[in-house]
Amino acid sequence: MPEGKNRPNLGPMRMINDFFENRPSKSLLDTIDDIFTRNPNKMYFGVDMRETMTHYIIKAEIPGVSKEEIDLELENQHLNIRLFPEPKNKDGAKWAGASRTIELPGNAILQDMKAQYRSGILSVRFPKKQGKKITVE
Repeated sequence: MPEGKNRPNLGPMRMINDFFENRPSKSLLDTIDDIFTRNPNKMYFGVDMRETMTHYIIKAEIPGVSKEEIDLELENQHLNIRLFPEPKNKDGAKWAGASRTIELPGNAILQDMKAQYRSGILSVRFPKKQGKKITVE
């Protein structure tokens, strides 16, 4: 006899709830809830890292802050980007800052790192060590 034949009729909504409560996708639902319950006074920003033949480039989209409100710090092969914004509205309410930590590749030359902030985009650029060329015989 098929498995579903002996189950009592739970109704479609109960079956959907059971599905989401008993599956690993529960963490997905928590993530979706987090999106809709974010603190409106906290800043969020995206970060992207790409690689060229000679450099790594990290870009962070952080419009609406001045470069004085951006703090960059290198710590154990990690780049910490922290924002400390000034109050933005008339009543003086403080906006919470934000931070992101990016793990940097092992072949990065960190002492030659350069950063600039223009038009709401923070760009951090640093060269990478070149490997030794091996001649094929």
